[in-house]
Amino acid sequence: QDSVRLQKVDYNEIRTPRGGEYQVVLPDNSIVWLNADSKLKYPVTFGNDAREVELEGEGYFKVTKDERKPFRVVVKKQTVEVLGTEFNVDAYPGEKNIYTTLVSGKVKVDADGQTVILDPGMQSVVNDEKMYTRKVNVAEVISWRNGMFVLENHTLEEIMSKLARWYDFTVFYQNASLKEATFKGKIPRYASFESVLDILEKTGEVKFNVKNQSVTVYQ
Repeated sequence: QDSVRLQKVDYNEIRTPRGGEYQVVLPDNSIVWLNADSKLKYPVTFGNDAREVELEGEGYFKVTKDERKPFRVVVKKQTVEVLGTEFNVDAYPGEKNIYTTLVSGKVKVDADGQTVILDPGMQSVVNDEKMYTRKVNVAEVISWRNGMFVLENHTLEEIMSKLARWYDFTVFYQNASLKEATFKGKIPRYASFESVLDILEKTGEVKFNVKNQSVTVYQ
């Protein structure tokens, strides 16, 4: 019984609200920046053989190098394993894809028995059907850490999903085809909600009607 008690692991859980972000220093001095509407669960002390945390939402990880103890991030059906590196994981509930983007170092992404090794500048995409990798603009992916939303050929549905978590609103589309409109540009993350919608409206593709905390998209 004593040995069972000794093996009990205490966990910390950090949650960020919509519109919030937070920096966490882990027991090994690794740093995690949590984006809005995210959750990180990690042990008060890491064990002797591995460092493992659980993420829901989006986090940017700067991992302290320790070759004896692999660092693992577990999200949904995917595990990312690293030794010492910087990377971003985007795994919000309700979103179809999990995106893992490598900034520096090397990571191994494991999903349902499929494994890929990422080099810097590469991103893995995991969903229910498949897993694949692609080269991405890393600065765009991690722009949220620098107070920007960078839009590079994102669909309106993807953009509004990001904005909704930051500005805390619900979005409705007058018709489904509007979701596929694509946009380019940069939006300051701390701009007012109205000015962000104004920037998107100036493209001439869509219009917005705001009432309380809901936005209707129309043409």
